Amino acid sequence: MRKTTRKRSVQRSKKRTPLTWGSLIGAILLAGLGYFSPQLLPESASPFKNTPSPVHTQVNSALTVHFIDVGQADAILIQSGEEAMMIDAGNNADAKLVTDYLQQQGVTHLKYAIGTHAHEDHIGSLDAVLYSFDVDTVMLPKRTLESKSYKDVIQAIETTQTALIHPQPGDTFSLGEDQFVVLGPLSEDYSEVNNSSLVLRYVHGQTSILFTGDMQAKSEKDILDSYAPVQADILKAPHHGSDTSSTQAFLEAVNPQDVIISVGLNNDYRLPSEDVLKRYEKLGFSVYRTDQLGTILIESDGVHYTIHN
Repeated sequence: MRKTTRKRSVQRSKKRTPLTWGSLIGAILLAGLGYFSPQLLPESASPFKNTPSPVHTQVNSALTVHFIDVGQADAILIQSGEEAMMIDAGNNADAKLVTDYLQQQGVTHLKYAIGTHAHEDHIGSLDAVLYSFDVDTVMLPKRTLESKSYKDVIQAIETTQTALIHPQPGDTFSLGEDQFVVLGPLSEDYSEVNNSSLVLRYVHGQTSILFTGDMQAKSEKDILDSYAPVQADILKAPHHGSDTSSTQAFLEAVNPQDVIISVGLNNDYRLPSEDVLKRYEKLGFSVYRTDQLGTILIESDGVHYTIHN
């Protein structure tokens, strides 16, 4: 168990490059190209321009975040005071594991059930959650998938008559005393379904967590280019620690103290990537993995937080 009391800063050295006429002209040309690039939004056009900066307010309730060990999948239960929500729900085969776990935590009602994207390892048992618990609202990205798992979730939403919304970047929601803001996806047209993942920044007092689904490098860059408030104390590793994600620029912007990787033991994908783990280590992040620790808990009183299994 480790208690975190303050944010640490990462010092990075910068190499000085001699200035020449050639480099000066090149810099001007690159700046011009960047100015006209459609990939980078002017700050005035950012969906977050009217999103208030998170304020570290005093909270009276406790926060517990459960990264449930569902093997090579994601399933996260968040409990804040008397309210609870889910982010993803594991594979189809995890239905009993996930619903039993929620029942063991005393959950009978979920304010939100969120499927970050349409892949089975994230929404596979979301239908079982809907049939087993009273859920106010389901959140899904607009990107769909022609798969049985996705169709099962839509059928469960219709059968249980649960409200379905497709949140947009900049949308803010509450859970207990806490708030979370949607940072992505910033496009509905990504060729890779993983990039359509809902990305959420969750704040409990002075504790902040970035939930990333399976977002990859393209989505990471788009979110950085949108001036989204990505900095967080804790990062849920994108895409199970794959080298498709966790780019250097993104990690430096988030600058977490701790990283949680939801990943299966001896999985076929050889995740997490050794290169990504080295990147985390070089930046000074502490890493916690479900394949090594089982279910991982984060507990916060709004000032300090602990991570343990």
